[in-house]
Amino acid sequence: MKKARKSKLDEDWLAYRTVRNIVRRAKQTYNKKLIKAKTLWKTMKKILPGEKKPSVIKNIQVDGKLFASNKKIANAFNMFFTSAVTRLRQSLDLGSNARKFTHVVNHSPPDFKFKMVDESFTLNALRQLK
Repeated sequence: MKKARKSKLDEDWLAYRTVRNIVRRAKQTYNKKLIKAKTLWKTMKKILPGEKKPSVIKNIQVDGKLFASNKKIANAFNMFFTSAVTRLRQSLDLGSNARKFTHVVNHSPPDFKFKMVDESFTLNALRQLK
């Protein structure tokens, strides 16, 4: 482009446009190939940093005891998470405010039930969405 601007000759501008168009077509071809599924994922793997390996827990230590079987590890996690609310309650000193929160902690959700509706009810509900 510099040469074409300096010389202002038609043949230099023609050469510039020809090279520019070749580069544009090459970019378009390259991008089309990237979009194809197989090459896209291969490219993504190249772009994204590192190879991620799944985390595997081989053993876990709870209260000084070492657990190695999958079942015992699962049970240890289960005990930890199911007792989390109890531990949280014990760690919080609510004092006189404890009564304010008991309805939230001891509240059970209401029963949820489906009821039959007819076509006119559904159509009316849909019209109201507009």
